[in-house]
Amino acid sequence: MDIDGKIKKYLSSFNDYNNTVVFVSTIGGIGDNLRSLMFIFSYCLENKIKFLYKDVLHTDKFFKIRYNELKYNGDELPEKINGAIKPTHKFSINNNKIKITPELNNDLIFVNSTTIRNIEHRHGNNSVVKYFFKWSQIFCFSDIIKDESKKIINIDENYISIHIRLGDKYLENLKLVEFEKKCTRVKDIEEAEKTVTNKILELKNNTIFFTCENLSFKKKIKHKYNNIIINEDEIAHTNKRNTNYENTKNTIIDFYILCNSNKIFGLSRTGFSEVAQYY
Repeated sequence: MDIDGKIKKYLSSFNDYNNTVVFVSTIGGIGDNLRSLMFIFSYCLENKIKFLYKDVLHTDKFFKIRYNELKYNGDELPEKINGAIKPTHKFSINNNKIKITPELNNDLIFVNSTTIRNIEHRHGNNSVVKYFFKWSQIFCFSDIIKDESKKIINIDENYISIHIRLGDKYLENLKLVEFEKKCTRVKDIEEAEKTVTNKILELKNNTIFFTCENLSFKKKIKHKYNNIIINEDEIAHTNKRNTNYENTKNTIIDFYILCNSNKIFGLSRTGFSEVAQYY
């Protein structure tokens, strides 16, 4: 049975499942949330556990969930710590099997994107941490995103994408707290430019969509090469407390364009371009 058939079969018995896992998107960016969501939904699908989704990052104007049954409409949520919900249960790996602590017993439990991150930090790229579906089988982009992307690029044409996550330190026009000012994914901006330049020269015969979280850096790269296309609106990290509607929209436009690329090259550690490959 293909994955769409599995999902339909899973939903046909949805109300018969004794346990419920609510995934709450209160922490992490788009990549972290979708990656964790894929993992947890896959686990629920295989183990006949009801999976529900609660968006509190306000991306629901730009991502649409395909199945109303998967929406969590309840008011009950766990307490928050530093803006994120405190998960009620933990996922771990024991003897190569996924374990939930405490054990489920007709429970309603809440988790967030730290669930899979904690597993990966302890076990690395373990074969247990896998996904059985593409996230586009659960979510789709809204017409707002599709229409706005047409102003930047024709996604039906052949193009490839390059993405580099510079780090929170390089976010523009956002008030950052101290630890965010030190957050970087690259050695320095000069090294980042060298890395991007080398990849562009390697792919010089292609139309390239280039994205990162620093508009000045994007414009500098575009100015140097004729085959580079960028979104000239500011993007941001969707998890930051003062990210606004326009920042979020522009970020998801870039993500949509990445998702529709012929190929994606991620040049630093990030879930943004990694998860775009699972579209």
